[in-house]
Amino acid sequence: MSLAHPWALALAPLPLAVWFLLRPQPQRSAVQAPDSVIEHLRRHAAPAGGGLAGVGDMALKLIAWAAIVIALAGPFQRQADLLAPTGRDIIAAVDLSASMAEEDMVFAGEKTARIDVIRDRIARFLESRAGDRVALIGFAEEAYLIAPFTFDVKAVAEMLSEAPIGLPGQKTDLGRAIGLAVKLLREEPTGERLLILISDGEANAGDLAAKDAAAMAKNSGVTMFAIGFSADLEAKNAAFMADLAASTDGAFVAAGDATAMDMAVRMVGERAPVARDDSGLERRRDLAWPFVLIAVLCLAPLMWREAGDP
Repeated sequence: MSLAHPWALALAPLPLAVWFLLRPQPQRSAVQAPDSVIEHLRRHAAPAGGGLAGVGDMALKLIAWAAIVIALAGPFQRQADLLAPTGRDIIAAVDLSASMAEEDMVFAGEKTARIDVIRDRIARFLESRAGDRVALIGFAEEAYLIAPFTFDVKAVAEMLSEAPIGLPGQKTDLGRAIGLAVKLLREEPTGERLLILISDGEANAGDLAAKDAAAMAKNSGVTMFAIGFSADLEAKNAAFMADLAASTDGAFVAAGDATAMDMAVRMVGERAPVARDDSGLERRRDLAWPFVLIAVLCLAPLMWREAGDP
């Protein structure tokens, strides 16, 4: 909890200051009142119930005053900022063919499959894209939509971790993935469109269709970033993916290990910077009302009793 006006806490000792400064006037300077008025005041000076009730009343007044001071200080809780939409659509197309299960990578000090490193690095990338709309495609011989466009980047990242190897087939057809991305964007508003294609480069199906699909992507305003992720990426496969990316004014990166994958993802981030909130505004949850309620609940019985006195 933070305070918008912490200086208001300086009002806390105000009742004590008033008590010291406004001393009772000497009897000679007091205004003479009729005996009947004095008797009435004497009869109602002490609260009913004796000294304990007086102590209780004082405690309620102190709690109410403390709650009022805190409310005036403006307590609030900071919440996550809402970024304005960037107008950028990002599609991550991940190769789920059988070759992606090959354990030729080192992750967390242990030998692991290519897909596990991809899941970790691409999930982090997607989670960082606040303000962008992201979608996820899985492909092999076929391509299918895992997650449609959404601003909920964390949900898409979680869905990537559950995408199974081999479901869309055993071989790799890059053209299927690119074609599905173009189809997905066809009905969407125009804006910056990025396709991140991650594969081990073993494009052993549909080579010609991939080039046609890349041309369609170019005509649809899609920029493709291709990442060849394999410890033994063949030169012909790397050249093929590089040609596809270049035809869309994109870029290709050959990543032979997790460190190189980090560099590839960083390159994409530099070409498409994450949105920043420069408005200076922040979302706040107002917490003053509970203290106002406490003050009302403390003073209500005192005011009710005073109103009921004859």
